[in-house]
Amino acid sequence: IDNNYSMEFDGTNYIDTGLDCSSATHPSITVSCWLRYPVEPPYHFGLYYAAGVQSANGQYQGLGLMNGGKIANKANGVWTYGTNLRDNLWHNVIWVCEYNTPAVGNTTMTVYLDGNPTPDISTIDTSGGQLIGDLFIGSLGGTQSYFDGNIDEVAVWNSVLSEDTIEKIYNTTNDNTGKVADLSETPEGAPLAWYRFE
Repeated sequence: IDNNYSMEFDGTNYIDTGLDCSSATHPSITVSCWLRYPVEPPYHFGLYYAAGVQSANGQYQGLGLMNGGKIANKANGVWTYGTNLRDNLWHNVIWVCEYNTPAVGNTTMTVYLDGNPTPDISTIDTSGGQLIGDLFIGSLGGTQSYFDGNIDEVAVWNSVLSEDTIEKIYNTTNDNTGKVADLSETPEGAPLAWYRFE
C-alpha cells in the first residue's frame, strides 16, 4: 500500500497511544516500526526511544536508540546494545515481548532489525518484568528521553509474530519504493493498533 509520510519527532514531543500493553491483558506483544535516525542529530539528554512500556518493577521495557544511535533493548533496568543506526536511512525494528511465567515475571524479549533477529540484544528478564502500562511512541514513558528523528508505520499485535512474517514485513516494504507492507492482516492475525502516520 502507498506510503508518503512519516511522523517527525524533534526531541521534545511524544505520543501516548493509550493502548494497554499490560501482560495481564496481553501475555504476548509484538511492536513493529520504521525508524530514520539522523547522521548528526541534535544532542538531547537520555536515549532516543522508539517504544516503551512500564513494567511492574518500575523499569521501562522496550526498544530504543541510544549511545550515539545504537539500537537497544532494556530489561530489569539494564540496557544491551546492538547495531548503530545513525545513518539517516530507514530501518525496520520489531520488538517481541513474551510474558512466559507469571509466577516469577519471566519475560523473553527479542529484537529484529531489517527482518533479522539480533540475538546480541535479546533478553530474558526474571525480575518482575511484567508489563503494566500503555505504549508510548517517541519517548520513554512520556517523561524523559525523547526521540529525535522519524518514526513510521507503528503496529502492535497481541501475539508473537513468526520470523517468516517479520522477514516478509521488511522485504515487502524494502522491495517496493513508496510502498509499505499491508499490516491489516498477518498469519498471526490483525494488529491491535496500526499507527500509519499518513
